[in-house]
Amino acid sequence: MANYIVDRKQFGLAPEAVRGTVETAPTKWLYVARDAELAYDLEHVEHEAIGSQNAGEFAPEAGRKVGKGKFSMDLEAATIGEVLYSLMGAYSGAQVGATTAYDHTFTKTSSTQHPAYTLFAERGVDYFGYNLGICKSLEFSLDNKGRGKAATEWLFKSEQTRAASTASHYTPDPFMFYEAQVEIDDTTAGLRIGGLKLKIDNGAEALWRYNQSQDCEDIIVAKRPAIEGGFDMYFTSTAERADYLANTSKKIEFNLTGAALATSNFKMLVTLPACKYTAVPFDGEKDGLLGASVAFKAFYQSTAGAAASIIVTNASTTY
Repeated sequence: MANYIVDRKQFGLAPEAVRGTVETAPTKWLYVARDAELAYDLEHVEHEAIGSQNAGEFAPEAGRKVGKGKFSMDLEAATIGEVLYSLMGAYSGAQVGATTAYDHTFTKTSSTQHPAYTLFAERGVDYFGYNLGICKSLEFSLDNKGRGKAATEWLFKSEQTRAASTASHYTPDPFMFYEAQVEIDDTTAGLRIGGLKLKIDNGAEALWRYNQSQDCEDIIVAKRPAIEGGFDMYFTSTAERADYLANTSKKIEFNLTGAALATSNFKMLVTLPACKYTAVPFDGEKDGLLGASVAFKAFYQSTAGAAASIIVTNASTTY
């Protein structure tokens, strides 16, 4: 009897031509962490009746079938676009001159139906597709010595057996710590910053109604997004702490510039036009220096028309 090693697992995704209809094979493969998981679970509906003469419980009835997933991967310009499109919902793109580079801008849509993807897991023992995949949350992180990371949470409708497919591999090209820059109010002056993190949660939920099925009817995004982040700051002045105490709105930008791409570069620019600091402690220590683990929340700004805007530059023509 054969066994299967964890390293054999492969994950991928494909945009759904018909929302909720499982695709046949991935259009993009992802290099994910070992703890990646797509879980399709059955809930039990327990009996509350008495009458078994204390001999035991009545067996539960079958309840809802719930699909949830999570996986982490390196933060790469080539693979983050699909995640952002499902997470944010609104997209526009433009070619950079007459080159192979394209700028893709992702913002939060007002629609309750975000773009759906079929998620794929090939575990060796079998091959499955998970339809109506919606990214619920994405957390970026980048320390002072390594690769950028992207941790994602997904909801999906059901698990369906698919035929095996051949993975198309690529050379990883993650954003690195030395490719990062942070601007506050359009300047880097006086800033000594590291340890970036940012989480966007769109509040996606499974919608359960009478549909003659144990699976959800849809996965919708009907809540306001929660956008929170932080960074490590080494004090060179008290300016940011003063703005925290004054409840001053701050524009924060994370700019990652990677390898060359035609006349441009692989890039990711995260713009948060209206942030409020929620913590700027004064007596912290960072590497023996006076510093703080700064925390903030991002809010909608009417002038920008968004709470967050993310531009990714890569070689994909569209999403």
